[in-house]
Amino acid sequence: MGYALGQLYADEINANLQNLLRYGQSEIYKVANALNISTFAAEIVWEELEPVAFNLLDLNYDVALPYIPQRFIDELQGIHDGSGGKVDLELLRRVNMLPELI
Repeated sequence: MGYALGQLYADEINANLQNLLRYGQSEIYKVANALNISTFAAEIVWEELEPVAFNLLDLNYDVALPYIPQRFIDELQGIHDGSGGKVDLELLRRVNMLPELI
């Protein structure tokens, strides 16, 4: 499952994943701007926040794993495999766990 999707849309999926990261970063900058915090400080906050968010998403995945249908896991793996490695499996999994975290 997901293999053909990865083959056909690897670039688009990867672009969407990167856009989501840029969106998160832009939201940090908006908050910083509203609080009159420098862009430099906002960049530091983003650099510190991104790994924390990734760790939370990974933890959420580990906790939810017994309840995640195998077809979901297979589809993400298939997208990664079909993309020839262009789509980062960890980032794809993390993005798909975002609704569960919030």
